[in-house]
Amino acid sequence: MTDKEKCVVCKNCDNEFTGNYCNNCGQSAKDYDRPFSVLIVDAMANIWAFDTRLWTTLKSILLKPGEMAINYITGKRIRYMPPFRLYLFISFIFFMLLRISANSESNTKIISFNNDSDKGVDKELIQGGEIVRERENKASIAEIDNIDKESVSEQKSKSELAISNFITYLSWALIIMMPLYASLLWVLFRKRQKHYLAHFIFALNQHAFLFIILSILIILTLAFPDKSSSYEAWLLMLFPAYLVVGGRTLYKARWRSIIIRMFAAFILYMIIVISIIILVVTIIFHQLN
Repeated sequence: MTDKEKCVVCKNCDNEFTGNYCNNCGQSAKDYDRPFSVLIVDAMANIWAFDTRLWTTLKSILLKPGEMAINYITGKRIRYMPPFRLYLFISFIFFMLLRISANSESNTKIISFNNDSDKGVDKELIQGGEIVRERENKASIAEIDNIDKESVSEQKSKSELAISNFITYLSWALIIMMPLYASLLWVLFRKRQKHYLAHFIFALNQHAFLFIILSILIILTLAFPDKSSSYEAWLLMLFPAYLVVGGRTLYKARWRSIIIRMFAAFILYMIIVISIIILVVTIIFHQLN
């Protein structure tokens, strides 16, 4: 019997087995009763493996649309991160940036509105002719300032709550609708690709690609809030090209057929997404009122 076939006793259930995992309870045979330095080396190796798979997966998604879906269903999976896990990772970053951007924009509008109100009160004070009237106006201004601060605080709280709820509901809605979009792709391309998993992975990759582009746009907006031009918005034109090129790679159909069917699926999906957004906004509006 070789060392690889040597029996191991599971420390969890005392079952004897060969291999890396117990065939009774599933616990790993890895021994953690080792020097701390050895554990650190193992941890660094796992992190390196994660980083390698992450960058390999991102490279495939960004530069080779459709390739990951094909490789995944043909068994070439070890080089990639699990598609759904990667989608969650990218969507978390995107929705976090979206929340920051939306809150920043909301606070700017509230502060601007408050400043405009203050200017109106000052104007009324300057127009006052009598001393008694001026004193009354000063007292009124102090009261108005207190009311304005409370109003701004209340508006800010409601705005942040509405933004938080909207982004949370939208992120969950997209996860729930992902299988629906994959089903649309399967209906339109089932003769070209019979495996539903391939359509689902391609759908995940499309959303991940779009979230990466939108995240870049948000980061540029946050980094340069006073910029007058928006040339970076042209990055959004990469998404239609991604749909067509990825569809051509995965489904091996003619360009005309790919363009018509991909955009048909996208338009149907956008109608559903817009309907969901309207529903979410309606629910949030009723919650805040």
